[in-house]
Amino acid sequence: MPNPASQYCEEQGYTLEIRTDDSGAQYGVCIFPDGSECEEWAYYLGNCEPGKP
Repeated sequence: MPNPASQYCEEQGYTLEIRTDDSGAQYGVCIFPDGSECEEWAYYLGNCEPGKP
């Protein structure tokens, strides 16, 4: 089953990038045209938006 936060980012027309933290855990980042970015779940839940990290 696809990650709904990842799908939401891409459905909104933004770029999804999967990153790996120092512990080896992976997480998604939604990247916006202005260069700003949000962790995918923060964006999905409305806690982050383009231009406002």
